[in-house]
Amino acid sequence: MADKETQIDDDIEIYRWPEKEKRESTTQDGAEEIIQGAEDFIDSGSSNTLDIGKFQDTFSNIYNTFFQIGVGASVIVGIVLGIKFMLAGVEEKAEVKKMLMVYVIACVVVFGSFGIWKLAIEFLNKI
Repeated sequence: MADKETQIDDDIEIYRWPEKEKRESTTQDGAEEIIQGAEDFIDSGSSNTLDIGKFQDTFSNIYNTFFQIGVGASVIVGIVLGIKFMLAGVEEKAEVKKMLMVYVIACVVVFGSFGIWKLAIEFLNKI
């Protein structure tokens, strides 16, 4: 039974030693083999390129999702501030106006950042 446990399955190849020819090798041959091995390594890596279309689709979906969340949040907050302003008394209207200034600044920042993001994406697509 010990032989069966230590026996390696010939069908599974974990590592294959490079084939070596029985010949006299010189330093020049060794250098050529190293250079050829390096070129083969570089060529094998260049076949695994990034799919740009998939990358663009992913970032487009992220942009659209965040943009919709930003629009939804700004509309909801705008509606709440509008209702508060209509139902508020004189002193409360002053508080709502202060909140309205913060709301306008927040909208400029949010939509400005989305505008910059979109311009950057369009600019980088043309390069």
